[in-house]
Amino acid sequence: VTDALLEEISNALAPSDKTSLIGSGYPVHSINYWPNTVEILMKIVDTQMLINLTSKAKATARGRSNLNLHPTLSDPVQRFLNAIEPGSYVRPHRHRIPQEKWELFVVLSGGVVVLVLDDTGKVLDRVELEATGQNRAVEIPPGAWHTLAATHPGTVLFEFKAGPYSALDDKDFAPWAPTEGQAGSAALVQRFVTAVIGETLAG
Repeated sequence: VTDALLEEISNALAPSDKTSLIGSGYPVHSINYWPNTVEILMKIVDTQMLINLTSKAKATARGRSNLNLHPTLSDPVQRFLNAIEPGSYVRPHRHRIPQEKWELFVVLSGGVVVLVLDDTGKVLDRVELEATGQNRAVEIPPGAWHTLAATHPGTVLFEFKAGPYSALDDKDFAPWAPTEGQAGSAALVQRFVTAVIGETLAG
């Protein structure tokens, strides 16, 4: 069992930073049918939801907290909120199994730097997203190495990618990048924030 596999399983199963929308106390418009069936009309993402999710992210060691809007991990479109605080390390990775997948980030509050990398950790592209700025969303090409780092406290992203989700093989981690909590990971986050196109982050 590889370190990357253990890391991904641990992240996927951690109850402290992953929440389901249904039954979470967040706003859901529904119709109650007698005697006990419920039809969900709309799932509402409001400002208080972002505040609550940010509070959860700040209380975790990882500095992140997810809230799934999709009902099951087998859903063909995975869609969720991801609260991420400055200093939270997102290990560079790509999505390749069962096929190469795209990923879409929309910033709802705060801001992030998003990087696309090559196999050696060289920065191929870079964009800064801000909820009040010029750039609000970015789509990562299928199978591309990428990472991101929060630039503002209270950052929340709306993320979309093709399902289904499997903790065992959702991410293919860059072998040159340290695992979460490993020596060098905190310093690498700071390099993500300031990295420029052409800079190599490995080593």
